[in-house]
Amino acid sequence: MKKTLLCALTALAFVACGDEKAANNNMETNATSMEMQQSEQNATSMEQPSSNANIASMQYSADLPCADCSAIKTNLSISGDTYTLDEEYLGVKEDNNQTQTKFQSQGKVDQNDTHLTLTSQDRVMKFKKVDENLLLVNENLEEPNEEMKEYFTFKPVKE
Repeated sequence: MKKTLLCALTALAFVACGDEKAANNNMETNATSMEMQQSEQNATSMEQPSSNANIASMQYSADLPCADCSAIKTNLSISGDTYTLDEEYLGVKEDNNQTQTKFQSQGKVDQNDTHLTLTSQDRVMKFKKVDENLLLVNENLEEPNEEMKEYFTFKPVKE
């Protein structure tokens, strides 16, 4: 009986060791496969930089349409999670009683891969990232119609 029990325990030990080796081989194979996939993903992302990457520091400008002036010259500076927006009303009509034509607002930037939201004390502006440009959209993230898109597109300022 002791011999039988000893043989059974020895056989069990061999089987357990064989399973451990197989498990280790499977773990090593899975780890190597995951490392190769990660390397491929990194290479792909390095080759094709995302046009929708978060904007860390950038300057944009646009001449927005205006009902009672010729245009609103707008400069947007983004730095991290804050922004400064400078607006100048061009060609203000004299009968408008508007004495101040330059305005500046500052606030917080929230962004994801496709959109950017600027929030200040008195307003919220939303943009869609389109290639290197920002397209001003409404609060429901709806774009202007095709004829008007060019007038609401903020382009990067090239230095």
